[in-house]
Amino acid sequence: MELKRRLSFLSYAVNGAGVGHVVRQVAIQAWIRDLCAAFGVHSEHWFLTTSEADSIVFRSGFAAFKLPSKSIVEGAGIDKLAYIALAKQWVWHSVGLLRPDVLIVDTFAEGSFHELPAILDVVKKRALVQRPMKAPFLAHPRQTALLQSYDAVIVPEHEDDEPELREQLGITDGRVHFTGPIIRPRRGDCLSRADARAALGIADEAFAVLVTAGGGGDDGVSGVMDVVDEAFAADDDVHVVFGAGPLYRGRQRHGPRRTFFAGHDLAEHAAAFDVAVTAAGFNTIHELLYVGVPLVAVPQVKIADDQAARAERYVQRGAVRMATMQSVVDTVRALRKDPATLAAMSAAGRAVMPENHARDAALSVLSLYWPPSIIEAARRLVTDDVVAHVKGSGDNLADVFALAHTLVGHDDQAGLTREALEEAMTMMTSTALSAATLTALADQLKKKFLVKDVGTAIENVAVIVAGGHHVASVTELLRVFAPERSVDVDVVTRAIADAANVAVLSGLGLGAVALRFKTTRPPPVELVREHGSVNAARLVLALQAAP
Repeated sequence: MELKRRLSFLSYAVNGAGVGHVVRQVAIQAWIRDLCAAFGVHSEHWFLTTSEADSIVFRSGFAAFKLPSKSIVEGAGIDKLAYIALAKQWVWHSVGLLRPDVLIVDTFAEGSFHELPAILDVVKKRALVQRPMKAPFLAHPRQTALLQSYDAVIVPEHEDDEPELREQLGITDGRVHFTGPIIRPRRGDCLSRADARAALGIADEAFAVLVTAGGGGDDGVSGVMDVVDEAFAADDDVHVVFGAGPLYRGRQRHGPRRTFFAGHDLAEHAAAFDVAVTAAGFNTIHELLYVGVPLVAVPQVKIADDQAARAERYVQRGAVRMATMQSVVDTVRALRKDPATLAAMSAAGRAVMPENHARDAALSVLSLYWPPSIIEAARRLVTDDVVAHVKGSGDNLADVFALAHTLVGHDDQAGLTREALEEAMTMMTSTALSAATLTALADQLKKKFLVKDVGTAIENVAVIVAGGHHVASVTELLRVFAPERSVDVDVVTRAIADAANVAVLSGLGLGAVALRFKTTRPPPVELVREHGSVNAARLVLALQAAP
């Protein structure tokens, strides 16, 4: 099945007081972008959001249309009904103009303004990220009826943890995808303990306590911060970090052994902490468990989200201790005196959240267009470690996968092996050449000569480049060669190496040798026999020609 070469994705990320919707959508779209790149699909990414933390979208390299959030309009003196009318029109016109291949909605199937039913038929495919909610919201007739309009319903939980959810959704076919929790950071994004502490100004020997407000937009955040701040003010060996979140508008806290952190990338610094005091919001609790931070949870009461039930699940698994505003300090003090329990909680956190399932969600979205064979190949090949390796090299996934296809000699995307991909990455490292350059060299070699082992042939030519010759000159020399498909490429690469050595000694560049080659007369038969190929013999004549 031929893949569609261009796909557009629009995320509807309309939050309340937190940032969970936009963070999940960014995580999914980031993996969609990488997966599409690996398989040569041009992907276009858009966001519609009311989140005041829309900088998360910008910093992730995505384009966003922004409308003021519900939480800000009242303070700005905007009439609520006028705002809702504006918001509906904004969504309708934006979706109607963009007409994406896939619309991705988070949690509320009918939209935050009840506006989506009027526009869903405009888009080709629809995916809903359905985070578990309290039963009255999930089982609301409008919600369950509208679920039928979605082509994929992605549940960011393990089905064993929500055994009744599939029945509650009322969808009996294969459209429901339980993926496991979706968070933004990937394993390679997270700093080591030493680096995270250095970035936050925490001494190596300090006991580091994180008090996090999640996204920072909820009421009561300052109260928890005040309690912990006051309790440890006199402890010279305790460092408190206030993870305020991008939506926090309360009082900032600074001073000795105090760090105020309002960025969106707190999870990347989580290894710095010995314990965290947190609510039990979906993103925050899973991000901290992912890094193995022992948690003291002070659940918030939310309209649709049952934070207490989520925290209790992880209490039962040994990763979390539950607390109230009155007991939170005593709980932290007890854990501080019990390093064995802290270590056990850290291990339990990693055990319950061993991986980020954003990639699984992205694959579920792409399965709306990609056949199972490609989805399976993507699952096998486009992994965290591969993406991190490629990005660390400064290359891009599309070129690396193209090189891997060149090495195996076919373009069967579903049949590409992990071994070929690893060979491509190893070759990039050993030759210090980009994947695009190596592929261009391979294409020239295969067009002109008998190539039994593409990898060895490329490496032979790469050695010449490593000798100080510009890769463009080597490629040009290969380009002007006459095709000799019966001649083994080793014969010619040896000749090029000899030509490179002579060119250096005579002060010529390989570019000049290529120009001479084009005007050199055909070599005599004796010279061809001596050097093994027409091109090799002609190179000898080119180098013998007078300057």
